[in-house]
Amino acid sequence: MKKTLILAFLVGFSLFTQAQDVWDSGAYEWNEDKTGSHALGFYIGFERSNVYSNINKLPSTKREKCLSINGPQVGLVYEKMFIKGLGLFSGLNYTFGTQKTDWEVVSVQGDKTRSRLLYQKLDLHFDLQYKFKIAQNTYLGLMTGPAMQTQLQMQLNDYMKHTNGNISTTDKIDYFSKNDIPDGISRKVNVTWIIGGPFQKINATWNVGAFFQWKQFFFRFSYGFGLMNAYQSKYYHRTEDNVYDVKSHFNHWNMRLGMFLWQK
Repeated sequence: MKKTLILAFLVGFSLFTQAQDVWDSGAYEWNEDKTGSHALGFYIGFERSNVYSNINKLPSTKREKCLSINGPQVGLVYEKMFIKGLGLFSGLNYTFGTQKTDWEVVSVQGDKTRSRLLYQKLDLHFDLQYKFKIAQNTYLGLMTGPAMQTQLQMQLNDYMKHTNGNISTTDKIDYFSKNDIPDGISRKVNVTWIIGGPFQKINATWNVGAFFQWKQFFFRFSYGFGLMNAYQSKYYHRTEDNVYDVKSHFNHWNMRLGMFLWQK
C-alpha cells in the first residue's frame, strides 16, 4: 500500500510539473470563469470505501462498518459553467484499493497466514457546483450530485508463509461470485466480518462535498452515500424459520488534487 501511494504521488507530481511548464510557456492563459466556458483537466487522489451493514429481525439491528478499503485514484474531469458561479463538474476516475491483515502464526512450526483484499473500480460522477469568489482567480465552492460505480475486482487472497521463508497462495475468493460466496457467508477481513451474499458489480451513490480552486488548480473533498444494497442477495439466511433481511451500503469518501489543462 505504501509503495502504491508513493508511486501515485511521484506520477502526480511529475504530471503537475510538466503541465505547469506548459502554462508558464504561455501556450495557455487562464481566465476568470465566465458563462458558457469549458475546461478539461485531470486529478490524483485518495479514496476510502466503507461497507455498512445491518441485519433486521434480530435482537440488535445496529448498523456497523464491516469493511474498509483504502487506495489511490486518478481521473479526468470536465467543467461547464452555466452562469457565473454555477456549473457542472463531471469526471471519470479509476481507483485501486487494498486491505490486508497482519501475519498470524497458525502452527507450532511457525507457519503464518495473511489475507489481502484487492479492489478496483471505475467511477463516473456528475456534480452540480457553485463557486464563491473570495479573491482574484480564487474560489471556495460546494457541490452535490450522483455517481455510478462499476466495480471491476473484489478478490480476497489467502497466503501462507512457511518456516523456510517461502510464501504460497492457499485460497482465492471472488466476492462477486455466488460460487465463492454463498448466501449468508461470513468472512474475516481486517479483524471485521463481511456478512451477506456476494457483492453487486454496480453501485450508485449521491455525493456532497466542498472544494477550493486557485486559477487552474483545485482541491476537492466529497463523501458519497450508497443508494443501493451492496449485496446481490438481501437475505442472510434462507431457511423457512430463520430469514434475516440484510441491508448494506457501499459509501465512499475521497480527496482529489488536480488542475485544468485546457479552457475555452
